[in-house]
Amino acid sequence: MSKFGKPCYYCGKLSTGKEHIPPQMLFKEIVCDKITVPSCDHHNMDKSGIDQSIIAGFSLSLQSLKKDPKFKNVTDKVPQNAFNSGNFKTKDCVKKSVYLKPIISPFTGAKLPLPDMSYLESVPDLKDWLIKITAGLVRDGLRRFEPNIDWNSAITVNPSVTNLNGIKGLEETQRNVDRANEIKSKKPWYRGWPSGKRDYPKNVFQFCLHFTNNKTFFYYTFYSVFHFYVEITLNTSIQKELFERKPTVIGVYP
Repeated sequence: MSKFGKPCYYCGKLSTGKEHIPPQMLFKEIVCDKITVPSCDHHNMDKSGIDQSIIAGFSLSLQSLKKDPKFKNVTDKVPQNAFNSGNFKTKDCVKKSVYLKPIISPFTGAKLPLPDMSYLESVPDLKDWLIKITAGLVRDGLRRFEPNIDWNSAITVNPSVTNLNGIKGLEETQRNVDRANEIKSKKPWYRGWPSGKRDYPKNVFQFCLHFTNNKTFFYYTFYSVFHFYVEITLNTSIQKELFERKPTVIGVYP
């Protein structure tokens, strides 16, 4: 059935096409079913450059990780296509606008020791990007547009992004990591519904949910390396509808 003419998954305006959730370039050279939702031009084609720059940023960071034998057990889980996502022109633009710090070694001796993981710094539009992915998944989960959700109130927690601007920047990063640890200690977590019979490969993308009163938490993993959270207020009837999509209980944080 055509998705044209239905409410846009994010703003509710008349749709002119469909948006892949998450962006289909994440699954370059991978055969799988993909979630799509009705979208207006502004929340589809107009943000394609943002999709490219963020995914290219992931790819560049992964390339740096691959060069460090300490992270071999991490990069072995990542599909080969992830190291080559985005075209060369996009990557050159990303190198100029996004300072990548994929290895934690610069923090050696810092007052605030941070965990070994891959970091991105100063990623433009990442918060908005994550919220739109969440809006798309909620639209798919409900199988309808819900106009009463206030996406402007959504909160993102980005432990895979760091601020290297002195001690204050490190303190901000540490608060981000602490908040992420607080969220992940919640239980139970539910693994999100599949994209279809050929589900998204878990080493490329997976999402989990946790419901607490009227708060719903979405946890995302990209390429087994980058971790993000989105917190959004959803009433209990909407939570029930999402739960009825039969996400798989995993008990504790994955």
